[in-house]
Amino acid sequence: MLTTPLGTLTTLGGQIQLNDAKGATVYGQKTFTALPKAASTLPAAPNAPTAHQVDAAVPSPKPVDASAHDPQADFNSALGTAATQFGLATGVGGMVGGVGGALIGCPLGVVTGGVLTSATIIGTPLGIIGGCILGASAVGGVGAILGGATLGIPVGIASGVQMYNTLHAQGDV
Repeated sequence: MLTTPLGTLTTLGGQIQLNDAKGATVYGQKTFTALPKAASTLPAAPNAPTAHQVDAAVPSPKPVDASAHDPQADFNSALGTAATQFGLATGVGGMVGGVGGALIGCPLGVVTGGVLTSATIIGTPLGIIGGCILGASAVGGVGAILGGATLGIPVGIASGVQMYNTLHAQGDV
């Protein structure tokens, strides 16, 4: 019998009854029929163990579908999770750093492009475009490296700690 504030669930030998909070039967049997008593065809021996004693002597069976513990599979799974998290962090950090660096580098390249180019193209559209490309590529490359490291290092450390904790919880470490 299972009683909750919403109702009661009662089972008896394959029979089921579900009652609401007021006691009205919602599903199943309105009344239970008595179970027949098991008849024994053999008389009990004088020193025969009771059913309870026999049950206590039999070891409980192990589940047949329980898979064996595989530490290598646990390690591979934990490593795959850590690698995915680290790769995602370095990828996003590299992308944000590269785009941010290019956005900062382009105006810097426009300003400095006139100084670094020949006197014939200072202030011309060719000098401005060339300076933007040079600045965006130089600062964007550095930004990608810094962004990947900035996000990748802490996430890599946290992923390593999570990997250890997962393997420790599974009994592999």
